[in-house]
Amino acid sequence: MNHKVVQVTELQNERQAIIEQMDIYNRLTRPVEMTLVSGAIAHLTPDSIFLEQFESETEQLTRTKVLVPASESRTGRAVTRSEKYEVIEITIVGAAPNDVEIANYVGRLAGVNLFRNVKMQYAKERTIDETVIREFEITMQVPLDRDYRILDQEVADADG
Repeated sequence: MNHKVVQVTELQNERQAIIEQMDIYNRLTRPVEMTLVSGAIAHLTPDSIFLEQFESETEQLTRTKVLVPASESRTGRAVTRSEKYEVIEITIVGAAPNDVEIANYVGRLAGVNLFRNVKMQYAKERTIDETVIREFEITMQVPLDRDYRILDQEVADADG
């Protein structure tokens, strides 16, 4: 009986070591580093906006592609294929002086190829020490099914 307990303990330790190795592997093979993502957000954030919270979470999503449209299928039903892909889901909460600043900020974030599905979840009035501000939450995604490269600064400056 003691031999079985020792074997189970060894297997559990091996399992934990493999989980830790997979975590390191996943962090090394991720096509974009979070420092680049947070740096891009910081670069796009104007001085008039204050970010209070930044959260990120990796999620697995499913995308369905139509291989043969229903109109071209013999059965009259579309032929599709589903594939899984991962995204980093980012949520930022902050404050701005007004809705125009928030809308401009959402537009700036949406204009960057790194981010997809940039959405303002809410903007509401909040009073701090008799100062009225607009609190907001924005969500966006960074797809992990592509390669990312850092542009040479001269190329980035020429683009705009």
